[in-house]
Amino acid sequence: MVNIDNLSKNVYTLFINMLKRGIIMANYSTISSDKSKSTALGLCCLGFIGLGGIHDFYLGNYGKGIIKICTMNLFLIGTILDLIKIASGGYRDNSGQCLRQ
Repeated sequence: MVNIDNLSKNVYTLFINMLKRGIIMANYSTISSDKSKSTALGLCCLGFIGLGGIHDFYLGNYGKGIIKICTMNLFLIGTILDLIKIASGGYRDNSGQCLRQ
């Protein structure tokens, strides 16, 4: 019968040793956009006066911007949703990178 605690210790020790030797490398890199979150928020707020989608042009999402301008940003529902996504950090630029603070 295999002792689970002893097995998990051995696996953990093996993993740590592999990390130390460089066999397994932890590669953590965060890439953020050159676009500012505060600028995107400000441009998104223009959606409340009828200019919805301007923030998408700033972020390089031209197709989304044209659709949002033509539909009044989905009748202001899109403006509210975009504000929430930008403020929470879920909105990305055209290359898929997070907006910088």
